[in-house]
Amino acid sequence: MRTKMTKLLLAMAGCLMLAGALTSTLAQAQTVNILMIHGRTDPSKTNPVEQYGVFSTDQMNDWGSSVPVTGGHVYYVQWDAWNRNFDSTASGYGGWYWMNYAANNYCNGKNGQACYIICHSIGCAAFENYLAKSSYSTDGIVIKWVLAAESAAGGSELADSAVALIGQSLGFNTNAPIDASITTSYARGAYNHNNMQGVIVRGTGGTSNDTATEVLTTCAYFPEQFTLNPNADCTTCPVDLETSCDDSTVALHSTCGHNRVAAFENCNGYLPGTSQNDSAGTYEYHTYWINDSGYKGPFSTAGKGYWNSSEFTWRVDHSLGKTLATDEYSAAPAALAP
Repeated sequence: MRTKMTKLLLAMAGCLMLAGALTSTLAQAQTVNILMIHGRTDPSKTNPVEQYGVFSTDQMNDWGSSVPVTGGHVYYVQWDAWNRNFDSTASGYGGWYWMNYAANNYCNGKNGQACYIICHSIGCAAFENYLAKSSYSTDGIVIKWVLAAESAAGGSELADSAVALIGQSLGFNTNAPIDASITTSYARGAYNHNNMQGVIVRGTGGTSNDTATEVLTTCAYFPEQFTLNPNADCTTCPVDLETSCDDSTVALHSTCGHNRVAAFENCNGYLPGTSQNDSAGTYEYHTYWINDSGYKGPFSTAGKGYWNSSEFTWRVDHSLGKTLATDEYSAAPAALAP
């Protein structure tokens, strides 16, 4: 009897080793896809006109020459970020439609796929909207994390103001139909920002407003507050000496995933079950890039130059944030960003 039991135990051990080896092989065979999701884009600026879908090329040159260095496959999710709201379900056009399509076809764990997401501006709202409203947690989709570059998921006061001349001076033409969904009230009310279904959204919050109308736009439209030790990278308004922090298009309350429209001078994190527990000021599963899961950045040379370590913010404007995101992904450890 003892001999039979010994053989049984050895057989079970062999099966476990085989299963472990098979699991390891499957993990190694996993296809890694990096999805680049652009922000607000005027399709009339390209010829031929943008085609919507998922492509291996950046049709609109939204990301410029900034392409992630990776062992995975880079794809660009091209969606109508001009004529449709970011949460539009319009077949073949809307944000929801193409985010859902991209996840199902490029991030499907049942097909051995896993995705890393790099989004910019209102593209981040489009992807968060997908996360909040999809059956992500039960349909086998695998999203490792989201890097949200200058996220407009919390909306922009420039869209609230609807002052076309100022908006145009910032490259933010307020005549686009999508602008109705970039207001702070619409963006925050379109979906449950606390329902990221366990996917971590790591944001880069920019504080550099390098436009010619910096003081006018910052102090007239973005939230202000008075503090004894303000973020030195933000703008001090000359009339009331209060501080306002924005990247020329969106304020830190939006880029940092804060849970209300207010003046903030830093970023924070709320990751349930970890030491990042800012439940009073930050949406769940939102944090800054990066100081969690055993990793601590910045990783890139440029990132280290832009980083404000005391405030967890970055000295970049709305456009430069795209380059920062791809630089940081490219320089991050392979275990974090393959």
